[in-house]
Amino acid sequence: MVVNYSQNQNVCNFNRFSAEDVVSLTTMRFQVYAFMVWIFCAVLNLVGGSFTFLVIRLNKALQTDTHTFLQHANGAVFVASFSFAACAVVHLFNAGDNRSLQNGDQHYFFRCFLYIGHQSLFLSTANSFTLVITIDRFVATVFPIAYKNRSKSYKRRLVGLVWVVELVIFGSSYFDTTGSRLPVCVFVLVEGDFFFYFMVCKLMAFSLISIVLYLMVAIKLIYRAHKVAATTVQQIKTVRQIQISTISTMADKVNY
Repeated sequence: MVVNYSQNQNVCNFNRFSAEDVVSLTTMRFQVYAFMVWIFCAVLNLVGGSFTFLVIRLNKALQTDTHTFLQHANGAVFVASFSFAACAVVHLFNAGDNRSLQNGDQHYFFRCFLYIGHQSLFLSTANSFTLVITIDRFVATVFPIAYKNRSKSYKRRLVGLVWVVELVIFGSSYFDTTGSRLPVCVFVLVEGDFFFYFMVCKLMAFSLISIVLYLMVAIKLIYRAHKVAATTVQQIKTVRQIQISTISTMADKVNY
Protein backbone atom coordinates (compact mmCIF):
# COMPACT_ATOMS: atom_id res chain seq x y z
CA MET A 1 0.00 0.00 0.00
CA VAL A 2 1.57 3.22 -1.17
CA VAL A 3 0.39 6.54 0.16
CA ASN A 4 1.16 10.06 -0.93
CA TYR A 5 0.64 12.87 1.52
CA SER A 6 -0.76 15.95 -0.20
CA GLN A 7 0.31 19.22 1.35
CA ASN A 8 -2.60 21.12 -0.16
CA GLN A 9 -5.25 18.55 0.72
CA ASN A 10 -5.43 16.84 4.07
CA VAL A 11 -5.67 13.36 2.53
CA CYS A 12 -3.46 10.38 1.78
CA ASN A 13 -4.13 10.11 -1.94
CA PHE A 14 -3.69 6.90 -3.93
CA ASN A 15 -4.16 8.66 -7.28
CA ARG A 16 -1.02 10.78 -7.42
CA PHE A 17 1.99 8.52 -7.80
CA SER A 18 5.58 9.48 -8.40
CA ALA A 19 8.03 7.15 -10.10
CA GLU A 20 9.44 6.18 -6.71
CA ASP A 21 5.98 5.24 -5.46
CA VAL A 22 5.32 2.95 -8.43
CA VAL A 23 8.69 1.26 -7.92
CA SER A 24 7.92 0.91 -4.23
CA LEU A 25 4.55 -0.73 -4.90
CA THR A 26 6.05 -3.05 -7.50
CA THR A 27 8.89 -4.02 -5.17
CA MET A 28 6.49 -4.75 -2.31
CA ARG A 29 4.78 -7.40 -4.45
CA PHE A 30 8.00 -9.40 -4.52
CA GLN A 31 8.77 -9.01 -0.83
CA VAL A 32 6.40 -11.65 0.51
CA TYR A 33 9.14 -13.37 2.49
CA ALA A 34 10.23 -10.05 3.97
CA PHE A 35 6.70 -9.47 5.26
CA MET A 36 6.62 -13.02 6.66
CA VAL A 37 9.87 -12.37 8.54
CA TRP A 38 8.40 -9.06 9.72
CA ILE A 39 5.34 -10.86 11.09
CA PHE A 40 7.51 -13.57 12.68
CA CYS A 41 9.70 -11.00 14.46
CA ALA A 42 6.67 -9.06 15.67
CA VAL A 43 5.07 -12.26 17.03
CA LEU A 44 8.32 -13.17 18.82
CA ASN A 45 8.30 -9.71 20.36
CA LEU A 46 4.71 -10.26 21.50
CA VAL A 47 5.62 -13.59 23.12
CA GLY A 48 8.67 -12.09 24.81
CA GLY A 49 6.65 -9.13 26.05
CA SER A 50 3.98 -11.46 27.44
CA PHE A 51 6.53 -13.50 29.38
CA THR A 52 8.17 -10.32 30.69
CA PHE A 53 4.82 -9.06 31.93
CA LEU A 54 3.95 -12.36 33.63
CA VAL A 55 7.34 -12.79 35.31
CA ILE A 56 7.27 -9.29 36.79
CA ARG A 57 3.60 -9.55 37.68
CA LEU A 58 3.89 -12.88 39.48
CA ASN A 59 7.16 -12.15 41.29
CA LYS A 60 6.59 -9.75 44.17
CA ALA A 61 10.33 -9.16 44.51
CA LEU A 62 10.32 -7.58 41.03
CA GLN A 63 7.41 -5.20 41.69
CA THR A 64 9.61 -2.15 42.24
CA ASP A 65 9.44 1.34 40.77
CA THR A 66 12.01 0.43 38.13
CA HIS A 67 10.06 -2.64 37.06
CA THR A 68 6.89 -0.56 36.88
CA PHE A 69 8.59 1.70 34.34
CA LEU A 70 9.78 -1.43 32.54
CA GLN A 71 6.22 -2.75 32.40
CA HIS A 72 4.98 0.46 30.77
CA ALA A 73 7.81 0.35 28.22
CA ASN A 74 7.10 -3.33 27.61
CA GLY A 75 3.39 -2.62 27.19
CA ALA A 76 4.06 0.14 24.65
CA VAL A 77 6.36 -2.14 22.64
CA PHE A 78 3.76 -4.93 22.88
CA VAL A 79 1.02 -2.75 21.36
CA ALA A 80 3.38 -1.43 18.67
CA SER A 81 4.48 -4.99 17.81
CA PHE A 82 0.86 -6.13 17.55
CA SER A 83 0.15 -3.19 15.24
CA PHE A 84 3.27 -3.98 13.19
CA ALA A 85 2.15 -7.59 12.78
CA ALA A 86 -1.38 -6.56 11.78
CA CYS A 87 -0.03 -3.96 9.34
CA ALA A 88 2.33 -6.53 7.81
CA VAL A 89 -0.52 -9.02 7.36
CA VAL A 90 -2.61 -6.36 5.60
CA HIS A 91 0.30 -5.47 3.31
CA LEU A 92 1.00 -9.15 2.67
CA PHE A 93 -2.53 -9.78 1.43
CA ASN A 94 -2.90 -6.50 -0.47
CA ALA A 95 0.57 -5.97 -1.95
CA GLY A 96 -0.56 -7.21 -5.37
CA ASP A 97 -4.03 -5.69 -5.35
CA ASN A 98 -4.54 -2.75 -7.68
CA ARG A 99 -8.31 -2.41 -7.22
CA SER A 100 -8.00 0.45 -4.77
CA LEU A 101 -5.79 2.27 -7.26
CA GLN A 102 -8.09 1.63 -10.22
CA ASN A 103 -11.13 2.82 -8.30
CA GLY A 104 -9.39 6.02 -7.24
CA ASP A 105 -9.81 5.17 -3.57
CA GLN A 106 -8.62 7.75 -1.06
CA HIS A 107 -7.60 7.32 2.56
CA TYR A 108 -8.05 10.42 4.60
CA PHE A 109 -5.06 11.64 6.53
CA PHE A 110 -7.05 11.34 9.76
CA ARG A 111 -7.50 7.61 9.17
CA CYS A 112 -3.84 7.13 8.28
CA PHE A 113 -2.97 9.09 11.38
CA LEU A 114 -5.06 6.82 13.61
CA TYR A 115 -4.21 3.53 11.91
CA ILE A 116 -0.46 3.99 11.55
CA GLY A 117 0.59 7.09 13.47
CA HIS A 118 -0.11 5.43 16.83
CA GLN A 119 2.93 3.22 16.23
CA SER A 120 5.06 6.32 16.58
CA LEU A 121 3.30 7.10 19.86
CA PHE A 122 4.01 3.70 21.42
CA LEU A 123 7.58 3.41 20.14
CA SER A 124 8.32 6.92 21.37
CA THR A 125 6.71 6.12 24.73
CA ALA A 126 8.83 2.99 25.11
CA ASN A 127 11.92 5.07 24.33
CA SER A 128 10.90 7.63 26.97
CA PHE A 129 10.37 4.95 29.63
CA THR A 130 13.79 3.54 28.78
CA LEU A 131 15.25 6.94 29.61
CA VAL A 132 13.17 7.08 32.82
CA ILE A 133 14.58 3.69 33.87
CA THR A 134 18.09 4.95 33.17
CA ILE A 135 17.55 8.09 35.25
CA ASP A 136 15.97 6.02 38.02
CA ARG A 137 19.00 3.70 38.20
CA PHE A 138 21.39 6.65 37.94
CA VAL A 139 19.80 8.45 40.90
CA ALA A 140 19.61 5.20 42.91
CA THR A 141 23.32 4.56 42.33
CA VAL A 142 24.80 8.04 42.60
CA PHE A 143 22.42 9.46 45.22
CA PRO A 144 21.26 6.41 47.22
CA ILE A 145 20.13 8.37 50.30
CA ALA A 146 17.98 10.77 48.27
CA TYR A 147 16.53 7.85 46.29
CA LYS A 148 15.70 5.95 49.46
CA ASN A 149 13.83 8.99 50.81
CA ARG A 150 11.88 9.58 47.58
CA SER A 151 8.20 10.46 47.66
CA LYS A 152 5.60 7.70 47.66
CA SER A 153 3.99 9.30 44.60
CA TYR A 154 7.32 9.29 42.73
CA LYS A 155 6.34 6.35 40.54
CA ARG A 156 2.84 7.59 39.67
CA ARG A 157 4.06 11.09 38.88
CA LEU A 158 6.76 9.90 36.50
CA VAL A 159 4.44 7.47 34.73
CA GLY A 160 1.74 10.13 34.36
CA LEU A 161 4.23 12.74 33.17
CA VAL A 162 5.62 10.46 30.45
CA TRP A 163 2.19 9.52 29.10
CA VAL A 164 0.91 13.11 29.16
CA VAL A 165 3.99 14.42 27.32
CA GLU A 166 3.83 11.64 24.73
CA LEU A 167 0.11 12.15 24.11
CA VAL A 168 0.65 15.90 23.68
CA ILE A 169 3.44 15.25 21.17
CA PHE A 170 1.32 12.66 19.39
CA GLY A 171 -1.68 15.00 19.20
CA SER A 172 0.36 17.95 17.98
CA SER A 173 1.83 15.85 15.16
CA TYR A 174 -1.61 15.76 13.52
CA PHE A 175 -1.29 19.48 12.79
CA ASP A 176 2.07 19.08 11.06
CA THR A 177 1.18 19.83 7.42
CA THR A 178 4.72 20.35 6.14
CA GLY A 179 4.47 17.32 3.87
CA SER A 180 6.22 13.99 4.21
CA ARG A 181 9.12 12.46 2.29
CA LEU A 182 8.11 8.95 3.34
CA PRO A 183 5.42 7.86 0.86
CA VAL A 184 5.14 4.23 1.92
CA CYS A 185 2.70 3.35 4.69
CA VAL A 186 4.95 0.49 5.80
CA PHE A 187 6.93 3.11 7.68
CA VAL A 188 5.58 3.99 11.10
CA LEU A 189 5.74 7.69 10.36
CA VAL A 190 3.02 9.30 8.26
CA GLU A 191 3.50 12.73 9.74
CA GLY A 192 5.16 15.74 8.15
CA ASP A 193 8.85 16.49 7.86
CA PHE A 194 8.97 18.64 11.00
CA PHE A 195 7.58 15.90 13.23
CA PHE A 196 9.72 13.28 11.49
CA TYR A 197 12.95 15.15 12.26
CA PHE A 198 11.72 15.95 15.76
CA MET A 199 11.09 12.27 16.49
CA VAL A 200 14.45 11.24 15.05
CA CYS A 201 16.24 13.82 17.21
CA LYS A 202 14.22 12.76 20.27
CA LEU A 203 15.00 9.07 19.84
CA MET A 204 18.69 9.77 19.24
CA ALA A 205 18.96 12.21 22.15
CA PHE A 206 17.20 9.91 24.63
CA SER A 207 19.33 6.96 23.54
CA LEU A 208 22.57 8.94 23.85
CA ILE A 209 21.56 10.29 27.26
CA SER A 210 20.81 6.75 28.43
CA ILE A 211 24.22 5.55 27.24
CA VAL A 212 26.02 8.43 28.97
CA LEU A 213 24.14 7.90 32.24
CA TYR A 214 24.82 4.16 32.22
CA LEU A 215 28.51 4.85 31.60
CA MET A 216 28.50 7.20 34.58
CA VAL A 217 26.78 4.53 36.68
CA ALA A 218 29.39 1.97 35.59
CA ILE A 219 32.23 4.36 36.51
CA LYS A 220 30.59 5.03 39.88
CA LEU A 221 30.21 1.30 40.60
CA ILE A 222 33.81 0.56 39.58
CA TYR A 223 35.07 3.41 41.77
CA ARG A 224 32.93 2.19 44.67
CA ALA A 225 34.17 -1.39 44.21
CA HIS A 226 37.81 -0.24 44.24
CA LYS A 227 37.11 1.90 47.29
CA VAL A 228 35.49 -1.01 49.13
CA ALA A 229 38.38 -3.28 48.16
CA ALA A 230 40.93 -0.74 49.38
CA THR A 231 39.01 -0.29 52.63
CA THR A 232 38.84 -4.05 53.13
CA VAL A 233 42.59 -4.44 52.55
CA GLN A 234 43.27 -1.63 55.00
CA GLN A 235 40.99 -3.25 57.59
CA ILE A 236 42.81 -6.56 57.18
CA LYS A 237 46.16 -4.83 57.66
CA THR A 238 44.85 -3.08 60.76
CA VAL A 239 43.54 -6.33 62.23
CA ARG A 240 46.87 -8.04 61.57
CA GLN A 241 48.76 -5.19 63.18
CA ILE A 242 46.50 -5.40 66.23
CA GLN A 243 46.99 -9.15 66.40
CA ILE A 244 50.77 -8.82 66.10
CA SER A 245 50.80 -6.08 68.73
CA THR A 246 48.66 -8.20 71.07
CA ILE A 247 50.88 -11.23 70.61
CA SER A 248 53.99 -9.14 71.21
CA THR A 249 52.49 -7.66 74.38
CA MET A 250 51.52 -11.09 75.69
CA ALA A 251 55.00 -12.42 74.89
CA ASP A 252 56.61 -9.54 76.73
CA LYS A 253 54.44 -10.24 79.77
CA VAL A 254 55.36 -13.92 79.73
CA ASN A 255 59.06 -13.15 79.45
CA TYR A 256 58.80 -10.61 82.22
